[in-house]
Amino acid sequence: MNKTKTDKLVIFDWGGVVFDLKNIAAMKHLWQQALNSVGVNISLKDVESWWQLWHFNMLTKDTSEINTNFAHILKTLGINPTYQQIRHLRLAMDEAIKNAPVHQPIADMIRQLIYDGNCLVGLLSNTEIPAIPALSVQLPIAAFDYVWLSFEQGLAKPDMRLYEKVEKESGLSPHDIMFIEDSPENLQPAVTRGWKTYLVDETIDDNKKVLLMKNAINEFLDNRG
Repeated sequence: MNKTKTDKLVIFDWGGVVFDLKNIAAMKHLWQQALNSVGVNISLKDVESWWQLWHFNMLTKDTSEINTNFAHILKTLGINPTYQQIRHLRLAMDEAIKNAPVHQPIADMIRQLIYDGNCLVGLLSNTEIPAIPALSVQLPIAAFDYVWLSFEQGLAKPDMRLYEKVEKESGLSPHDIMFIEDSPENLQPAVTRGWKTYLVDETIDDNKKVLLMKNAINEFLDNRG
C-alpha cells in the first residue's frame, strides 16, 4: 500500500477492547463445552482454573509447544491426555471460542471505521494462536490494514521494540498514529514515542464507550498538524 505523510493510523487492542475478558462466566462455559466434546467432564469450578492458565502462548507459533501447553492444562485438571485428546481438544477449542463474548458495539464501530476508509486501521494485540478463531469471527483479520499479533512478532506489549516495529512497518510518523487500549501499562510506550493514545474505561457501558471513542478518533483525524 502506498502511503503519504498525511495518512493516519488508528490501532486497536483486541482483548479487553473488543473481546470481553471480564465475562468469566461465558469463557468458563466455552472451556467446559470444549472439554465435554472430547469426553472430559469437569465442573465449572475446575474449568475456571483453566481460564487462569489461558494466556500461555503469546510469543510462540511452535505447534509442539502449543500442544505441550494444552497437555499441561489437562494435567492440571487431573487428566493424563493422549496425543489424540490434545489434538481433538484444540479443534474443539477452535470451534467453541468462535462464540467468545464480545463488546459488539465496539466491534461494529471498528468495522464501520474500516469500511469508511477515512484512515488506516490496525490491530496490536498480545494474543495466542488458539484465540485466533474468535478474532476471525468478530473482526476478520484480513480487513485490517495492519496486524501485529504477539505470537507472530515474537514480541509482546509493552516491549518498546514492538512499538518501534509499528512505526517502521507503517512508515508513519508517531503523531500520525493513535492507539486505543484498555491497559495503561501497554499505552505508556506509545505515549513515550509521541503517539495519540486513548485509554478505554471499562466501567462504562459499551454504547458510551463507542461515543467517547468516536469523538477521540474524529479529533485525531481532524488534526492534520
